[in-house]
Amino acid sequence: MSETFRIKKYTTDKVAFLGLLIISLIIAQLISVSRSAIVLCEPIILKHTGLAISVPSGNGWQSGKNWQFQNNSFVLASIFAFDSENPTTLVRCRYILAGVKDEPDVQFTRQASDAKGRIVKTEQKSIDGLIVDWAHINKESMGLEIFSGIVKLPDNRQLRIEVHQATGNVKLAEKVFNLVIESLKFEDNSLLKAGNQIVKEVKDIGISNFLYAQTTRSYFLIKDTKKEAIGFLMESVANLGQNNELNIVADNYVYVRRQYPQEETSLLQCTNNFDEFFWKSETSNITGISSSEVSLKENGKISIVKFGPRPDKKNYSINPAALPDSFLNFALSQIIDSHHEKFIIDTIEPDGTISPVFVSKGKTPLNTGYMLEIEFLNNSKISQQMFLDNKKEVSRILFRQDGVYTIERANKEDILREFPQRADYILQKEKI
Repeated sequence: MSETFRIKKYTTDKVAFLGLLIISLIIAQLISVSRSAIVLCEPIILKHTGLAISVPSGNGWQSGKNWQFQNNSFVLASIFAFDSENPTTLVRCRYILAGVKDEPDVQFTRQASDAKGRIVKTEQKSIDGLIVDWAHINKESMGLEIFSGIVKLPDNRQLRIEVHQATGNVKLAEKVFNLVIESLKFEDNSLLKAGNQIVKEVKDIGISNFLYAQTTRSYFLIKDTKKEAIGFLMESVANLGQNNELNIVADNYVYVRRQYPQEETSLLQCTNNFDEFFWKSETSNITGISSSEVSLKENGKISIVKFGPRPDKKNYSINPAALPDSFLNFALSQIIDSHHEKFIIDTIEPDGTISPVFVSKGKTPLNTGYMLEIEFLNNSKISQQMFLDNKKEVSRILFRQDGVYTIERANKEDILREFPQRADYILQKEKI
């Protein structure tokens, strides 16, 4: 009897074990299915571009769900990780402002070479009226699968969509990639076209024709929220004459007096239509001194060399309608006369960064000049209300960033009275 009992007990335990194993497999499958259930977030709009796209969110996917400005592009990303230190899948969307002129197949070849992988497949797909060129890149030795898509947008913009999968799961990578690109929405709002037209007009007119004298100088006081002067701005633009290849010289100087003073200087020499230029700038503050040299040649390629704590060197192609921020005021005078109400203009900063700005016309009482709203789109949270007089010259700026600051036109005597410690520098600049 005891032997029979042991046999029955063994049989019962075996059945129970198999039952637990089956249940475990079912639970594991459910967990696997849950983790592989890819849910996209609501379309994330890139402001003033007409572009929106979704990325995976939840079920192990992590995303800030916002576009970040990085290296002349806006980046939207999402990662999948079993833990915070070991991400296995990355989705990255980049809206590129400048730098990419090569055809997609050339870009894919370069990307495969950089990854030390090989191109498995290339194809095209049509999404919302846009053509997506895409490639599957494999690095077998690392188990890395890359799906990379390129979308050419109007006005020399480009969108890149990439999925990187680090465990060799080709089906997952392809599934995620297809879901993301199929969420793409784009509607051309013509803001860039309007801005490009304005910049073209400034180039056609030529900087020298905007100047009312051989050299024009402007002074502005910078006041804080208490209306106390905390700094000043000096600007000058000179025409050296037709005998000079780079005949236009723009010299800017900013001084801000706080607990730790900050100074910024820049000197730009360029052709009359700024198709070529050489630009030197230097910033001095509590962190030290940093400087840069930026040059643009006829081929539309810009070269940047940065000196200081983080030296860097790079070059890229720019939108032909971009303009140095020193000449933004001339574009504003053209905007006032334009029949368009809103614009996006790519400004080139002294360190070579491309910073798009959104400009819209505001309303002022009759015969009191003009007002323009300006929003910087580089995630700096800076906006301005710029007031121009009847001659279309800037008279006052309300500058918003963590408070409202006022930049108002002044004369040299005002600056010398408020900042006597900078008198020697100011008077020296007057002689140049």
